This record gives sequence, structure tokens and C-alpha cells, in this order.
Amino acid sequence: MSISSITGNNPYLMHGIARAEKLQDSNQSQTVSPDQQKQSQSYGNSSASQASKVSLSVDALFTISKVNQANSVVPSKYEQFFPTRDGFSAHNLASAIEDPSAQPFSRNRPLAEVAQAARANLDDKYQQMIDSGKPFNDNSFEGVDHQSLFGEFDRRALHAVASNEGGIFSENEQSTAKMYMSQQQALAMGLYRGPSRLESNFVQPLPGMRDHAEIAKASILFLDKVSNDEKSSIAWAHSRAVSQSHYEMEMNDRGQVAEDFTSENPLVRLLMEAFDNWSSRPGLTSIGNVENEDDLRKQPWFVGFEDQLDAAILRAKELYGVGD
Repeated sequence: MSISSITGNNPYLMHGIARAEKLQDSNQSQTVSPDQQKQSQSYGNSSASQASKVSLSVDALFTISKVNQANSVVPSKYEQFFPTRDGFSAHNLASAIEDPSAQPFSRNRPLAEVAQAARANLDDKYQQMIDSGKPFNDNSFEGVDHQSLFGEFDRRALHAVASNEGGIFSENEQSTAKMYMSQQQALAMGLYRGPSRLESNFVQPLPGMRDHAEIAKASILFLDKVSNDEKSSIAWAHSRAVSQSHYEMEMNDRGQVAEDFTSENPLVRLLMEAFDNWSSRPGLTSIGNVENEDDLRKQPWFVGFEDQLDAAILRAKELYGVGD
């Protein structure tokens, strides 16, 4: 199994970072027309029949009001790889690379409230861009507008958007959240993802990070720090199992003893069992992304394990105290 088994079949890394490197400059001055306002605001609509704005609790609004205070901490060394518009911050987005467990935005609230706060925060950012005379541009240079929109989100808030918690996020927003989750994981693994012009500024997190086993180990350590909400998902379990499998195979090929990274997660354990059962067959590859039950059930390496999936999902949710 090559390193592409992690980057190629990982449902987060599959979304690519190319969007953040598009070289289409949006810095030219614009006159905001009603049509432009409508287009910018439409990115916040989850469907034609569903309003993008939701009624927020006082608690959720307080979450948003505290974001700027959270962003006043020491800058992350990764923040330079998430350029934003003037007046916007990407501190939380960047700092999650070093500590994906931190919750400066979601603040340990129920995921439904985190989603509401994220929805309101996005709507506020769309409006700020409109008011500035430059509505949100999906093709902004180096993804500046995307970073400006999502920069205040911690890892858990990104998961709320990526999983479309509450059904209040557009497909574009879900895809963008997945992209940033991918970018965070890649950078933590020592794989550069960001604007091409800044690649020379990237410093490997740890010595030896170009070693495939060390890269896979870094992926495991990163994933094990994320929120319980994310850990209860099939996307996370697949990514975690692929990373562990790759690490163990790399160490075995060297004739070295691998560290024990056995997961307590029932879903990861089930996937590892499926991987081991498939190991004698050529190529542990996946058909498309593995993000949900349907994706998992159609994988050739999962044949014979389908009847165990529902119970594993339930046990994972119980383990982390996460409801449906």
C-alpha cells in the first residue's frame, strides 16, 4: 500500500485542495448589482425550498460574539497558508492543524447548536462581503474568499457543515468544509497543501515526516484528537482505518515492530477486519469516496461484513455519546 492509499482513498483528502490554488484574481473593483447580491447570498442556501438563515438561540449568538476574542490568541504558524481578505481571520481554521480538539468556536455545545452558529456566521460573512462592494467569489485568488468565510470555524464546526447537520448548508459549503478538513489533515501529516507561492515557507512538523510510516502515524495521531461527533462518522472511521493499515504495512515491510494504534472505535475495528480479510487480494482500493453507509456497503473489500455495520455504527455512537 502506497501513501496514495491515504491521500487517494481518504474521503477528506479526496476533495483536493486545488480550489484553494485557483489563480483567478478577484481583486478588481466591482459594482454590486442586485443580481450579484442574489448570487452571493445563494451560496448560503441549502436548497431552493430551504432558507439559509435559521433562528438562533441566545447561546448560539453568544458563540459568534466570542469568536473575535478567540482569534486574539497567538497566531498559528499555519495561518499564512490560509490567506484572507483584510479584516477577516483564519486563525481557528489554521490552529486546528496543531490541535484539532480545540473548540474556540463550538465551545463543547451540542452539534445542532454549533451548526446554527455556523450558519449565522456564514450568512454574516456573505453580507460583509456584499457590503464591502465585493460579493463572495467562488473562484477567488488562492481561495481567499473561502478562507474568509470559514476562517473562524474550529474542526468541530467544519464537521457540522461538512456533514450538513440540520440540513441548512449548501452543497458548495459542505464541499468547502470537507476541503479544509482535508487540508488540515494533510498539513498535519507533513504534506503541503496551500497556495503554491508559499510552499517554500512550509516546515515539516516533525523530523522524518517524509517517511511513509511517519506520515501515516501523523495521520493517526491527528485523527485521534478530533471531536467525538466526527469520530462517530463513517468518513472518519474509514480515514482512521486506512491510516492505521498503511502504517502497519509500512512497518511490517521494514521488519520493524509497529506501535499499537488499535482503536476503541467499533467502526474502525470492523474496517480493519475487512481490510485484513482482503489483504491477500490485489489492491486495497475504494470505489469513490467512503463517507456514508451506502458508500461503505458497495466497497469490494467490505463484502461479507455488511450485516455487522448497523451494530458497529450504533456502538460507535454509544461510545462517544452521540445521538442520531
